[in-house]
Amino acid sequence: TEVILGYVEGIDEGRTFVEVARRISYQKPIVIFKGGLTAAGARAASSHTGSLAGSEVAYRAAFKQAGVLWTEHLRDFFNLARFLAWQPLPPGPRLVVITNSGGPGIIAADACEKSALELPSLPGKVVEKLRQFLPPHASFYNPVDLLGDADAQRYFEALKVLLGEKRVDAVLVILSRTATVEPREVARGLKNFRGRKPLAACFLGEENFRTVRRDLLRAGIPPFKYPEEAVQALEKAWLYHFYRSRPQEEPSRPAVDFARARAVLENARQAGRSTLLDYEVRELLEAYGFRFPKSLLARTTEEAVLAARVVGYPVVLKIVSPDILHKTDVGGVKTHLSNEEALRRAFLEITANVRRRRPGATILGVLVQEMVKEGREVILGFIRDHQFGPLVMFGLGGIYVEVLRDVSFRLAPLTLTEAREMVREIRSYPLLKGVRGTKEADLKALTEALVRFSFLVSDFPELAEGEINPLMVRPRGKGVVAVDARFVLGGLS
Repeated sequence: TEVILGYVEGIDEGRTFVEVARRISYQKPIVIFKGGLTAAGARAASSHTGSLAGSEVAYRAAFKQAGVLWTEHLRDFFNLARFLAWQPLPPGPRLVVITNSGGPGIIAADACEKSALELPSLPGKVVEKLRQFLPPHASFYNPVDLLGDADAQRYFEALKVLLGEKRVDAVLVILSRTATVEPREVARGLKNFRGRKPLAACFLGEENFRTVRRDLLRAGIPPFKYPEEAVQALEKAWLYHFYRSRPQEEPSRPAVDFARARAVLENARQAGRSTLLDYEVRELLEAYGFRFPKSLLARTTEEAVLAARVVGYPVVLKIVSPDILHKTDVGGVKTHLSNEEALRRAFLEITANVRRRRPGATILGVLVQEMVKEGREVILGFIRDHQFGPLVMFGLGGIYVEVLRDVSFRLAPLTLTEAREMVREIRSYPLLKGVRGTKEADLKALTEALVRFSFLVSDFPELAEGEINPLMVRPRGKGVVAVDARFVLGGLS
């Protein structure tokens, strides 16, 4: 068996599937076509993570961590299977496109730009070799345009040059039917180039494709109708090679105070509460190595004034109530308070806002918290998927996380490598690296925090969902600070 194919509608024992698939995928590729996925799979949830995590998200995270290749269309399912069975894996992402028509070459280039593949410029020595037999008006770079008068021999000469270049990892041959080229001659001749490097062929036009399809199949060259389909298969083959070439890594448990965290959850359970109170959240996260800003609870304006003197201006005020999950939604947060007058005014505004918008809510007081002055806001969240267990989310934090939807997901617990991948996957990653003179965020502390968070939600199945939002990632070397967080009970006991 060269490739394992599977059509899946549901997986009852998700964790077992991931464990078994991970072992097998290091030996041979597994390609899955998943049926029955709809947006209706996302359950109603009170957390940002819950609203962003649906059935498809959990499956994608599980397949990615297990090295399983996912296809969304049945045609792509069989195309990828043929490619993996017949062609060597691309050792890198560098693809060269050969075409006799500029338009399809540009389409392939656009598809590469949106993928994990690269379309590198060709070295000067390769260009010089191409100039020896290509017309002066040909494109000698990448895509390599042989021009519309190209015959089969011109294709074969170009392939000899490009397949011999060590900085080329795979080649895509595109052919449009013209008066000067016989498609079947090219298709049959490609057999002589099989095995040197990954090779895919796209013969455009319905009649053209039908004519050569059997020849390509006999030659062991995967045939594709469109350039985008070929690029997608090449991309997945490269990503599979990248996954398989990594050393196998198991999650490494950080040093935590398990007993302290267990006591917090047991107290909440005995009190019959479904959500943790602010001080319990703090206790829980501190047991797993998270730091918080200096904070004091104030029940009156005068207590808030005294607390601010201890904490030090500027401060943040936050409503404390077991009945309020998202404080900002009810006007329960005030930031950048730099003096006593502003603090007194903010205290009254916060309590008035909550009484007006949530008249039945129990107000325990207002938290006076140190203002974290520098850092990037990110969110660490999780939800407990009924098939795969805790699903961890990472993204830019704050109140707009559900609007921006710039997040990544993995199943817990995480390895350090998986945590790094989650951080790098979001579109906003350059903001964390530092742009336009801003300092680089402490990415080492951030990835370690993700790992700690993933073990927390794995260790306590009674946690149903929760998040740290925001987690302030300070400049490199200064660590991370959990500014606000919440957890909901109701998972597996």
